[in-house]
Amino acid sequence: MKRLLYILCFVLLGSTYSLAQIRLDNTGLGNTSLRQQSDDINYLQPKDYTIGGVTVTGTEFLEKDVLITISKLNVGQRITIPGEETANAIKNLWAQGLFDDVSLKVASIDEETIFLEIAVVERPRLTRIDIRGLNKSQTEEIRKQLN
Repeated sequence: MKRLLYILCFVLLGSTYSLAQIRLDNTGLGNTSLRQQSDDINYLQPKDYTIGGVTVTGTEFLEKDVLITISKLNVGQRITIPGEETANAIKNLWAQGLFDDVSLKVASIDEETIFLEIAVVERPRLTRIDIRGLNKSQTEEIRKQLN
């Protein structure tokens, strides 16, 4: 009985690991992802591309041009995919502390020119704080500490 339990645990753990493998399809990979548009990108053999354009999606309050500047991905720049430039672009955006999710996707590839899309999810913004249930002096003290 104990042996059967060990075998069952082994099978369940093995299936869990197989489900955790990276999917290379058009759905994206979540945080720090690089979407594969077709079979043009081979992750085992890095290739150099020239950036033909960079777009930003998912912003509501932030300027798209500023985010492109922060990512340090410039039109005409030669980059290797996969490579340090794409990883650093995502790290630079994460370092701002403004996003819940940052992903880098390939919009299209035209021979040696690549068009990238930076997809971000902005964090909610705090606009007002209401403090209830305290007297005026306690409320003022808390507001001073928040500032």
